[in-house]
Amino acid sequence: MADPLHLLRDLDRVPRGVIHVGANVRQEFPAYQAAGFAWGVYIEALPSAYERLRLTLEDAPNHLPIAALCADVDGEETIFHVASNDGNSSSMLEFG
Repeated sequence: MADPLHLLRDLDRVPRGVIHVGANVRQEFPAYQAAGFAWGVYIEALPSAYERLRLTLEDAPNHLPIAALCADVDGEETIFHVASNDGNSSSMLEFG
């Protein structure tokens, strides 16, 4: 799906921001800007992707990068599978 934001427009909703879990290096940021989002929280678990994300959001007021892995249980160790495609498909789920 190239532009999932159309779903909100189809529902006649006007979002003011976004919480993006698994933000990678902010590929969707231009679409969020075009949609008029005034704020964003971008969560990325992979340290190398987070660093690129942080650098690219430096000049974007009200858009906050967070280095974290979101799981359904607090305080437990979680395996994070890092994909070989520059980390783009990394996941807590096993590959395959």
